[in-house]
Order: sequence, then C-alpha cells, then structure tokens
Amino acid sequence: AIGGLRIPKLQIVTLVVTFALLLGLGLFLRRTRFGVQMRAAAEDFAMARLLGVRGNRVIAAAFAISGLLAGFVSLLFVAQTGTLAPWMGIQPALIGFVATVIGGLGSFWGTFLAALMVGTVYSMGILVFPRLSMIFIYVIMVLVLIIRPWGLLGRPLQR
Repeated sequence: AIGGLRIPKLQIVTLVVTFALLLGLGLFLRRTRFGVQMRAAAEDFAMARLLGVRGNRVIAAAFAISGLLAGFVSLLFVAQTGTLAPWMGIQPALIGFVATVIGGLGSFWGTFLAALMVGTVYSMGILVFPRLSMIFIYVIMVLVLIIRPWGLLGRPLQR
C-alpha cells in the first residue's frame, strides 16, 4: 500500500519482469554479435547473408526468442486473469500488433513508446466507454498511419 493506493504484488512482479525482459532484449539486440546479425538480417536479409550472416540460424533464433517472450507473457497473463482458454491471447496479440504499427515496424523503442500509449488509452477507454475501448486505439492507429505511415519513431523506407 502506498498512501491510499493499494497495488497487488502480482502487478509489481509483472512490471519488474516486463521491464527486465525489455531491457534484456534491447541489450541482446544492441550489444551481442548475434543481436547485430539479427538486426542486419531484419534490415536487408540478402545483404546480411552475403556478408556472412547465417540466415537459418537468425530465423531460428528469432522464433526461439519470440516463443520465450510469448511464454513469459502468457504466464503473467494467466496469473493475472486466473483463467486459461485457447482464444484468450487474441486481444493482447491484436493490441500488440497495433502498438507495433503505431510505433513503427522495426523500431524497438518506438514500439515500446506506442505500447505505453496504447495501454494508457485502452485503460482510460475502459473507464469511460467499456465496450468501445478498442475503437480509440484504432482511431489513433489510423491517424498515425495517415500522418506518419512509417510509425512514430520508424524511418521511411529508402530503396
């Protein structure tokens, strides 16, 4: 309890684990040789392969990392909701996709910033209009796509 505000321990654990995973992924992508290879392959796969990046290993590692992160997220999500169903990941995945589009495909920190913004808008939307909360997120996504099609912190494609 902080003053009159009561925060469940599970919420604190969720925040700590989320920020630890985010920091770990960011450091992995920026500081390790394999992370740099992954970013190079994401930028231009053919050129990365010509420069010696093993494409199959990069793809396998990307799937392994995404599966590991999805496992952590689903564990925390099930712990918070207390239920387990095959379709329960659809809405969080959709919200994550929208945050990625708003932040900019390929922009790690843009997606992080957009996820915070989308989470705030979604939470406030639930308080004001419980049944229409996703509409606010879609409106923001459409506005961002009209104004900056490459996302908030993304870069325009240069070919």
